[in-house]
Amino acid sequence: MEKKKEWKSDFIGKIFVFLFCVLFIAFYKRIFGVENNIVAVVILTGLFILMRGDLGYHAKQASAAIVLMFLLMVTGAKLALIHPLLGILINFVVIGLILILSSHNLAGGNHVPFLMGYLFCQGYDVSGKVYGMRVLSVMLAALIIALLYYAANREKEYSRTIKDLFQEMNIHSIRTQWYLRMAVTLTLVMFVCELFHYPRTMWVALAVLSLTTPFEEDQKERSRVRIPAAILGTAIFYILFVVLIPEQYQTIIVMGVGFLAMFIKDYFIKSIYNSFSSLGAAVILFPTSDALMLRVISNMIGTVTAVVSYFVFNVIFRKCKTVSSQ
Repeated sequence: MEKKKEWKSDFIGKIFVFLFCVLFIAFYKRIFGVENNIVAVVILTGLFILMRGDLGYHAKQASAAIVLMFLLMVTGAKLALIHPLLGILINFVVIGLILILSSHNLAGGNHVPFLMGYLFCQGYDVSGKVYGMRVLSVMLAALIIALLYYAANREKEYSRTIKDLFQEMNIHSIRTQWYLRMAVTLTLVMFVCELFHYPRTMWVALAVLSLTTPFEEDQKERSRVRIPAAILGTAIFYILFVVLIPEQYQTIIVMGVGFLAMFIKDYFIKSIYNSFSSLGAAVILFPTSDALMLRVISNMIGTVTAVVSYFVFNVIFRKCKTVSSQ
């Protein structure tokens, strides 16, 4: 009986959260433009993660870091697109700084909204007045989230500061090794995809972001299911939106699936949903057959890249350990 009450309470709570998300995105789209819709998703993700997260260092400094990371997210993404070679430097520095400032707690996932937003901002690039509205919306959200974070954590006692985050970096620590692996791998894959004008660099980079974790078993399990999930998610999208469901009902189905996604915890199922939701936006930009093919190929490239990176860096880190012990 107690479990039934908890489930009912959780279900009702998720309904209110889902309605809040729908209303927020609708409001955001009206104020800041439909071209910036994806940024609304990033803001919501940041809000939900950081309101229950803990960056692990002095609350005032962490709040300032939240504003800085949002600023890096929206400006760095734009500057990196000026030229591929400039992009190498900017991408590496921005990704590295975000990881250091957000991920002292390896299991927290606090880096997700910032790095996901960084990739989204590059993948859905805008310019002129629309970009100005994007920057304005991100910085307003950053200030609100930072203030809420500070209010939730101001009474906690911390011995660590931002300076300590940099001083604690060590090539032999799991944390620092993960920072390097993530920053280098994402930077290289973004550079190569842009160099060859791959039409969906963002999808490849998002796969690498999702698969590059600090923990070996977690990365192996995710890598094992990522490609099958992408294929299955693409097939489901094709059956539902190309074969079965008339266009006038598709928005309702997307909203329903979005609500059900709030209950998903299994990575395989989440990956299916991610393919499903990503294709909804992609078919606006590409012919449906091209979008379906790109989704599968992008996940294959991302998965292979993440796996190869994992083994290459393991060899490098082992050699570093051998050298330091001599």
